Amino acid sequence: MKKIIITGCALLCFGLYSFAQHKEILRISGKDFPGFLAREQYKYPEFTRSEIYLKNGDTAFVRINLDYFDQQIKYVGANGDTMNLVKKDIKYITTGTDTIFHENKLLYEWIGSTSKARLAVRHELRFNSAETQGGAYGTSSANFKVESHKALLGGVELSSNEVLIFTSETTYYIELIKDGNFVVANKSNLADLFPNSDVEEYIKDNKLNLDNVDDLLKAFAHAHKKK
Repeated sequence: MKKIIITGCALLCFGLYSFAQHKEILRISGKDFPGFLAREQYKYPEFTRSEIYLKNGDTAFVRINLDYFDQQIKYVGANGDTMNLVKKDIKYITTGTDTIFHENKLLYEWIGSTSKARLAVRHELRFNSAETQGGAYGTSSANFKVESHKALLGGVELSSNEVLIFTSETTYYIELIKDGNFVVANKSNLADLFPNSDVEEYIKDNKLNLDNVDDLLKAFAHAHKKK
């Protein structure tokens, strides 16, 4: 399935759907980049008080935010600077009703769980390339260069004819709590993790799309039921 959304002339999104994954290619004009970054970079509109549980058993309270662009957990230091938490020391973080796990150097956000397994999601925003719109009939050229996404985060001036191309990706995962490893929450992995269920038939019979979190939760709940 391919979905095309056009908002004015500034943003063009192509949604490529596959089980347990939602990927969009985003084309952002230079003049719209600051607003795009303000909306999409962080999980929360502002840094939020959270409790951090460390692997050594200690806990700490700090105001954090999850940076989807930089794939870091950010906090505000004593001098007001935004800094990265050292992820390797973190077991998980709770913020209100949200829980963020750090496993295998990756960040996962909790969706739901049972005594046997948990569901989680990862969001990632990646900078791909840049181009300059111009020439006859709206052709483009690749004259405009951005060294890295670090330069973008640091702030660069972009003109209206410059376009930045990003990938926004959301992937759902499942983990057996006793194993501690997250795998993509697709049909085959659900069947492998719950071999005594008929989850594959349930997904097929009910036409569930595992890219939809509501359908995924239905399949997850059914997977716990034995044949």
